[in-house]
Amino acid sequence: DAIYEAEADNLRSQHRDFPQWGVAIDLNVLDRPLSQAQLERIVARTTEVTGDPSAVRLVRQIER
Repeated sequence: DAIYEAEADNLRSQHRDFPQWGVAIDLNVLDRPLSQAQLERIVARTTEVTGDPSAVRLVRQIER
């Protein structure tokens, strides 16, 4: 939802669970970089959905 709210196109995504460590990874390839506020909105939205403020442990953005 936060990617949609940022008006970015999700060109590709991948989700992988690692139950042995209790984590999952989501990788999203977007059509453009997101602002700091938009990245923070992704974290906030995930917290709203999961109820867990530590649900997002790392956000990394790589620009080319």
